[in-house]
Amino acid sequence: GCAIMKSIFNKMDLPAPPIIWGEICMCFDYDFDIKFVDNIMGIQQNEAVRKSDTMFNTTIGDNNPGYWSYKTDRSCTFESETIIDEISNILTKHQDKFMEVCYKYNPSDFFVRIWVGVREEGEYPVIEFDKKVINILSTMGIRVDIVLYNEY
Repeated sequence: GCAIMKSIFNKMDLPAPPIIWGEICMCFDYDFDIKFVDNIMGIQQNEAVRKSDTMFNTTIGDNNPGYWSYKTDRSCTFESETIIDEISNILTKHQDKFMEVCYKYNPSDFFVRIWVGVREEGEYPVIEFDKKVINILSTMGIRVDIVLYNEY
């Protein structure tokens, strides 16, 4: 009986870190073959859908925008540094290609989204963008969204 009691008392009650990942997304309000964006970018997107293949939106009386999206891997952590670094590196390394897509295809929306799956109430990650990253986002006119959702 003592061994069981001892293991209960020694168990560390650590908070569950959230699941976080990042996404770089460009949306397009008109229909064209999204493979043209792939050809310019030269990096593997996770999802790309042309406007004519998106759902019809009755509110606007048209299909939702088409989009090109790159997503990072998911991490269980309180630190967002790795994900922000990955996004920053992609934006820096491929800045000219993103700018070319913007020039040729004029995305209606261009954003970086940080997804946070909260696994325990009140346990949120630290999300910091350094000046270099903020400059890149600002120069390229990229909006930042942080989306919290419950994973519990």
